Amino acid sequence: MCIITLATAAQPIPPDKGVTMLKGFYTAYITASSQDADPKKMEQELSALRKKYCTTLCLKQFKMLVKQTDADPIIKAQDMDLRVLQTLAIKQDPRKANRYSIKYSETADSHETTTIYVMLKQENGILKIAYLE
Repeated sequence: MCIITLATAAQPIPPDKGVTMLKGFYTAYITASSQDADPKKMEQELSALRKKYCTTLCLKQFKMLVKQTDADPIIKAQDMDLRVLQTLAIKQDPRKANRYSIKYSETADSHETTTIYVMLKQENGILKIAYLE
C-alpha cells in the first residue's frame, strides 16, 4: 500500500463546502459510470472528472489502486447503477479535519452499504480530493 503524506490540517475546509463539492463530483461520476455508453467514451468522461476533482497525487494513487483491486476505488466497484444516487450520503468526519465519508446502497431498502473515505485539500484555490482511503 502506498503512503502519501498530506498537509491538510493547516487549512481546514468548511464542511458544507466539502460536502457540496463531493456531492457534485459523486453525482457526475456515478451518472457517468452507470451509462450504457461506449466504454471508451465513458472512460474519457470519467478520466476528465478525475482530472478536474482530484490532485495529481490522488490520480497516481487511483491508478495504483485500480491495479491492486481491479475496481474503481472512487466508487469501490467495477460497475455502477444510477439508483445509488437515491441513497448517496456525504458527511464530514468530526474526528479528522478535511476527511469525508461517502456512503451509498444499491437500493433504498438495502442493508449493504458501501463507504468510501476521502481527504480534501485546496490546490491553487480549488477544492480537490487529495487521498482515497
